[in-house]
Amino acid sequence: LAGGEAMLRLPDGVYRVICYHPADLSILSEQTVTAPGLRERLVLPLPEFCDDLLVEIRRVETAERSAIPDTQ
Repeated sequence: LAGGEAMLRLPDGVYRVICYHPADLSILSEQTVTAPGLRERLVLPLPEFCDDLLVEIRRVETAERSAIPDTQ
């Protein structure tokens, strides 16, 4: 696959995203992203890969949580 993107909903915060080649765990890309909260989708660009991709997402900083409109 020649790159692409994934759309995720993550709680507010800063995340470290590492993409690996699953056969040998070599790192294909690393990035730090800021999630806008569950109310919006985070567009995550993906590296070029063939067949499978392993994506690790770890929160590195927590932000104040925002509510989804019309919820408590």
